[in-house]
Amino acid sequence: MALIIVSEHYYANEVVCDATRGGDLYHKFGLFSNEYFPEFVVPLFFFISGYLFWVNIDIPSIGINNMFSVYIDKIKKRIKTLVIPYISWNFIVLSGLLFVQFISEDQIKPLSTSLKDFTYVDIFKSFWSITEGGNPVDAPLWFIRDLFVICLLSPLIGVWIRGLKVYGFLIIVLLYCLVGELSPFPPSFSCYFFFMLGGYFSYFKINGKDYLEVVTNVKLKYSLFSYLVVLMIFVFTVVDSCQYFFS
Repeated sequence: MALIIVSEHYYANEVVCDATRGGDLYHKFGLFSNEYFPEFVVPLFFFISGYLFWVNIDIPSIGINNMFSVYIDKIKKRIKTLVIPYISWNFIVLSGLLFVQFISEDQIKPLSTSLKDFTYVDIFKSFWSITEGGNPVDAPLWFIRDLFVICLLSPLIGVWIRGLKVYGFLIIVLLYCLVGELSPFPPSFSCYFFFMLGGYFSYFKINGKDYLEVVTNVKLKYSLFSYLVVLMIFVFTVVDSCQYFFS
C-alpha cells in the first residue's frame, strides 16, 4: 500500500497537453493508475489504524477508569510516532521554503504570503492547513494530522461502539452512504468512518489474520486479470462521464 501511494504521484497530469487530455491512452492509463485505482489505500490505512487502536482492548467490559488509563497510554505512544515526526517534517519543509523565498525574493507555493508579511498565524497555519486543499505545508502529512485528531477523540468512538454495538455500525454505514463528507473541516467523515470500521472489527473479534490469508492465497494471475479488465473498461469509457470509487 505504501508503494501504491508513492507510485500514485508519478503521473504529472499538468504536463499532459490540453489537446490530448481526456483522450490520450497514456493520459487514461495514468488517470486510472494514479487517481482512481489507489483510492482504496488511504481508507484501508485508516481502517488498519482503527483496528490496531482497539485490538487489545476489551471494549464491552472495560471500565471508565481503565479506558482513561489506556487512552492516556495510547496517546503518549502516538505523540512519539505521529506528533513528533509530523511537527519535525513540517518544520523542515517550512524552513526550506522560507529560505528559498528569502534568497529568491519571490513567493514560493504553498506560501501565499511574502516573507516580510509572514506572521505567527501563518506559521500556525503551516502546521495545520495552508494549502488550497486544506493540507499542512508538508502536504502528504495530512494523513498523520487527521489520524492523530481521531485518536484524540477515540474515547467518544469507544463509547459509541460500546453503547450502540451493531446499531452504531449500521448508523455510521448509513450516514456514510447518505451524506458522505459531512465534516466541514479536517478530518473528513471518511477518515472517521474507516477508523471506526476498524474499531468494530476489533469489537466483534474479527480476526484480521484470517482475512489476510484469504487475500494472499488469491493467485496473482487472477488479481492481475481483474485489474486489467477494470482498466480496459475505464480506458474505453469517456473519463469525464464516469467515476470509480474503489474504497
